[in-house]
Amino acid sequence: MSDMRLTRGVKLRDLKKQMVFILTSFGIEKGEASVEAEMIVEHVSGMNRSQQLVCADIPITDRQTAKMERYILQRQARMPIQYCLEVADFAGFKFKVKHGVFIPRTDTETLLEEALRLCGKLGDRPVIKVLEVGVGSGALSVSLLKKMPRTRLTGTDISEDALSITLENARQHKVLKRINLKHEGLWWLLDERFDLVICNPPYIPLSEKESLEPEVVEYEPHEALFGRDPDGLRFYRKLSTTIPKMIDLAGGYMAVEVGDKQADKVQEIFKEAGWGSLNCQRDVNGISRVVSGSWMKK
Repeated sequence: MSDMRLTRGVKLRDLKKQMVFILTSFGIEKGEASVEAEMIVEHVSGMNRSQQLVCADIPITDRQTAKMERYILQRQARMPIQYCLEVADFAGFKFKVKHGVFIPRTDTETLLEEALRLCGKLGDRPVIKVLEVGVGSGALSVSLLKKMPRTRLTGTDISEDALSITLENARQHKVLKRINLKHEGLWWLLDERFDLVICNPPYIPLSEKESLEPEVVEYEPHEALFGRDPDGLRFYRKLSTTIPKMIDLAGGYMAVEVGDKQADKVQEIFKEAGWGSLNCQRDVNGISRVVSGSWMKK
């Protein structure tokens, strides 16, 4: 296996062990390598994790093995597994992604959960109008539309690639009629009012760039990752003062994802801008991940 080739004609169990061995030799942590091996097998064979366990003693065809090997070689260059497979899992759904479009993370499922909670508080409104600033792959917007049928969503992004992928994902998940996409960086100039505004902005301080994995720094779009000032909070300052002009006259909500140790500062930014009912939700790792609040017309 020194040449990174997978042995032909072996059982699935042994093939996955080979893949994990090779992936860890690239510097990928063993637990992550095991997950990626399962993802590659599912993508090529169609077998989910449970089916892979049942079929562990089944030999894999040479053709399938060759396909898996190509993905392994792409990972050797530290291309993110989601870009290799052109698919990402989010909130129990599968979304198309490609190089240049931000990869959805499990962290952002916390933002989805908070958005759903806030939509529930708007239950007396026949249609809930949502704005997502920076849709990326559309994973958050499309998931919200699927889980909350009364929502209508406007999504903005400065990337045409992101909007194109979001369109594909909306079509795939059959919510295309309820989403309106705009190639727009000046979201605050939209002539529309919303009940809820959501955003996962670029918030990583540039000073942390050197500490990130090569998958992130070398492949993902930097405009979706890094805040443009030393503390990474510039986007929140803009959101805190511009969203109020876009909130429905009856009042509404906002919810934003934040980086580790940023929640208190972000809450303070929104508090100073006049937002009320501010609170914070933790992600699955216990990190303060989402700040939300309400706006009532003065």
